[in-house]
Amino acid sequence: MAPKKKAVAAENQLFYIQYGIDLIKRKIMIDEEIEESAIGWVIRAITLMVENNPEDPIEIYINSFGGCVYSGLALYDLLDSLSTPIHTYCLGSAMSMSLVLYLVGDIRYSFPRSTFMAHSVSSGTEGTVRVQEVDIKEAKRLNDILIDILADRTKKSKKFWAETVKHDDFYMDSKKAKQLGIVTEIIE
Repeated sequence: MAPKKKAVAAENQLFYIQYGIDLIKRKIMIDEEIEESAIGWVIRAITLMVENNPEDPIEIYINSFGGCVYSGLALYDLLDSLSTPIHTYCLGSAMSMSLVLYLVGDIRYSFPRSTFMAHSVSSGTEGTVRVQEVDIKEAKRLNDILIDILADRTKKSKKFWAETVKHDDFYMDSKKAKQLGIVTEIIE
């Protein structure tokens, strides 16, 4: 049965490669905005990889300014639920929601000149005061989730992250990110 599953992955390989996904080598490149359609392909590919082989690591390469929190959390939750080892790599940037995705890695690699950025949730709202209040309540809920992930996956507390991202974007180079526990290994 296993050889047949590998053949299915090989047949799909050419299709997925256009999305930056190598099913055979188990490598995924996230180099676009985090949004529903792009993340949907990544989720489908991960499901195939794990179905074919749940033991070998999946490598995720990130160079993204971030994007939709809902789409990012869908991928984060899937990856976090797997027993399959996840290795994340930052080449260039892991900012906003892509920083959160980077944190799901069991081992988190960074290149020396990579840039990381965390901030509070951004949202735009319009309409009646009541509609805006509902939107703000949802943005605060999402912000709390992201603060929890930052605290759980780094060496810093919820209080640290809440205060750090409260007013401004917080940029870090690889060395600073390693000091904070975001990066586990800098590739020299």
